[in-house]
Amino acid sequence: MKTGKLGLPISSVESGSPSFNNFMAEELSIVRQAIDKIPYVVSLKHSLNRDPRVSALEGKMICNGSGASRFSLENLVMWWVWRANRVGVEVAKKNLEDFLVNEKIDINEVLWIYGAAPEEVLRLTGDVRLVPLKDMPDSREKKQAMDAQFGLFPTSGIGFSAALVASRKVDKIYPSDLVCCEFEKSFFKKFHEISFMLNIIGGICCAAGFQTGYVSDETPFGPFGGSGGSLPVYDVLPKMGTSHVSHESALHFSKLFEKFQNLPSNWKERVLSSSRRLAQAKSRIDLNDKALDLGIALEMVLLHSEHNKAELPGQLSNHFRLRGTWLAGNDYVERKQYFDSLGRIYSQRSQVAHNGILAPLKGPEHNQLHEQIAEHIEVAEIIIQKLIISGPPVSWTNLVLGETLIEN
Repeated sequence: MKTGKLGLPISSVESGSPSFNNFMAEELSIVRQAIDKIPYVVSLKHSLNRDPRVSALEGKMICNGSGASRFSLENLVMWWVWRANRVGVEVAKKNLEDFLVNEKIDINEVLWIYGAAPEEVLRLTGDVRLVPLKDMPDSREKKQAMDAQFGLFPTSGIGFSAALVASRKVDKIYPSDLVCCEFEKSFFKKFHEISFMLNIIGGICCAAGFQTGYVSDETPFGPFGGSGGSLPVYDVLPKMGTSHVSHESALHFSKLFEKFQNLPSNWKERVLSSSRRLAQAKSRIDLNDKALDLGIALEMVLLHSEHNKAELPGQLSNHFRLRGTWLAGNDYVERKQYFDSLGRIYSQRSQVAHNGILAPLKGPEHNQLHEQIAEHIEVAEIIIQKLIISGPPVSWTNLVLGETLIEN
């Protein structure tokens, strides 16, 4: 175990501790002993006990991210020892003074995600970053993900692979009204939109986990103040690190998300629902389930009615193929390819929906179907991206008659 600036051991969730609770117990034991044994820390505690700024915080709830914890001088001193051991006394003193002087503190809002695995921190929007698991601060969530990654859970391989993170300043003292909660709801709505839409980028599969919030390391109470969060969300989940997110992918996503903001609200919901269903198709192992989810994902954006929710006229299959073809294809050769692919997508979706399974396939036929569905997923990505970039067609009829989409 490493030794820090105060000569105390530095534990980590990566050091092989069997559980997060044991990791925290180890941290607590280390800093509690230091409070009574290091003369400087004893003196600091007495000094803080007489500080009117500290007295003013007694009984108050201090923000810890998506929640709050009651102020405690003991926790404040434990945090200071923990921080000083990692970065040194002078830096820790400055962090403590900033906390006592300022009314605002820095927190990180987090949505843990499955599947998508960047190698470095990537900027997705002006305020949201995609952060690799290794770069997230030590926490219960990180520990659980690492246990899954290294085969310590029955569901090995199914664990958080990264997190969407945004930093913001909040009132140090947690407000008694619901303004803060309403802000968080708005913020996490954006997180979920991003997690769904990442699936329309080629090769990326992503599913939302649950929300947490943490104070930054330089802000009390660090790991001793707890954290807020939502309950876990269980759905069809991709295996950990099944899709790499590159710098180029992040730049492409950023442009798409900017276009997405300009869509009408009803189309935003349609695109998000389609993207989420596409994520399920990408996550599935069974080809029947893949074909069904993929077909539904495209039906959501290609077969909605522009006739005040009335039934679509004519054959659904024909609408499905023509609309997708004219959206994605730029010339006759491309349109012919898309027309054929969309025909297979609709046919395979119908086979599963009506018969329960695709026609029994073995050996080479099964492998061919696997490759075919992978190509179909790329078609879905292209079509959904097109609808984001160009916006929904004013008239589907005009589109299938050859009207050119204007990209705005």
